[in-house]
Amino acid sequence: AAGRLPPLERPQSLARARPRHCTERTSTMTGSGFVATPAAAASKNGGGIAIPKMPEAGTGAGTGPSPTMPGSSFVATPVAAAAKNGGRIAFPAIPASGAGAGSAGGPSGDRATRTGVTRLLIIRHGETLWNKEGRMQGHLDIGLNDVGKEQAKEVAKALIRLGMAEQIDAVVSSDLSRASETADLIVQDACPCALRVIDEGLREMNFGSLTGQKSHDPDVKAAKQAVLKAWKNGDFFESFPDGESGESLVTRGMRSLRSAANLGSCVVVVAHGGLIRWNAAAMCFPNNGGLDGPLPTPEEAKVIMAKPEVRELVELPVRNCCCSTILFDHSAGTFQPVSWYRALHGDESAKDDTG
Repeated sequence: AAGRLPPLERPQSLARARPRHCTERTSTMTGSGFVATPAAAASKNGGGIAIPKMPEAGTGAGTGPSPTMPGSSFVATPVAAAAKNGGRIAFPAIPASGAGAGSAGGPSGDRATRTGVTRLLIIRHGETLWNKEGRMQGHLDIGLNDVGKEQAKEVAKALIRLGMAEQIDAVVSSDLSRASETADLIVQDACPCALRVIDEGLREMNFGSLTGQKSHDPDVKAAKQAVLKAWKNGDFFESFPDGESGESLVTRGMRSLRSAANLGSCVVVVAHGGLIRWNAAAMCFPNNGGLDGPLPTPEEAKVIMAKPEVRELVELPVRNCCCSTILFDHSAGTFQPVSWYRALHGDESAKDDTG
């Protein structure tokens, strides 16, 4: 049965044992005091991967990219654009990360010491029954339905087909079942040697009193759209009734994405539609979406949100199991989007029911 999860606190983590044939890789997180080997040999922290506690909202960031968006396929500079290759994503070559070591940052969110660039493949979870019914899931723990499980398996197949599976160092997901089950299926079918990490900071937005309601109900739709309209107009301090503000959503999301980038040179992140959509917008803000400084004021953000390329980012569908590719430059501490919301599993009818 669906039930409310506890409030966001310290992210819970786990490390899965790797098959004996896996090449040994070592991940060192100096900020958290965690050292892990592929066989989950870490004795500290119960053998788990320690993702530092998220600082309070309001600290944070870097300079956002200069995006362009030809047609409906987002491409951003200064990174090489993701070319279309028979409908497939053309992943650019990236520099190797230095020495395999990096800092996940302590409670203050310190910038990583890893060098080079990390490729993040940000995937929305597979379909659930509530996706199909159009219910607002938020922090409620709803598992995948059969369609969602098949979508996750198709993503795994696509990663193998694209030659990406063997490059994946870690797979991170939120603690909600729909994301963690999607991540587990990807690990099982595509990259059993990858570290497996859970981070509560990647949860969907908290819809508060609207959680569990059908989004097409007129009163619910009006209440939801009132909040989203404020965000689209730059006021990320507006909150859902008894729920979360846009500031909270993007601050924890950006922090968790940076933590994920410290886990290797190629990391899969399985998250939720609302978090992905609004953090995409935040990457267009100065201060790297609140990581190295405050979010822009509503007046400043309104100007940014009015740009056609940013407006399109928050209007495009974020379908179940779509994939966005982001590069994180460890030296600059900045996110550089390559592509957004691409279908890897070939199901263009996948649900887009996010806010």
